[in-house]
Amino acid sequence: MEGFGHYLLAGFGMMLVIEGLIYAIFPAQAKALLEAIRDIGPDQIRLFGTIVAAFGVALVYALK
Repeated sequence: MEGFGHYLLAGFGMMLVIEGLIYAIFPAQAKALLEAIRDIGPDQIRLFGTIVAAFGVALVYALK
């Protein structure tokens, strides 16, 4: 299994590892962060998500 699908699954797996470690190591801070997100408007969350996604695409492109 080579190609784009392989890298996509590997990237998804790494994302899950990192997110899982954050919740395992810093559960109180993760809970506080999730509660703070409720106070942020949908437009700000969408903008942040777009910026993070663009950064991710640029990082993947740079590594290729």
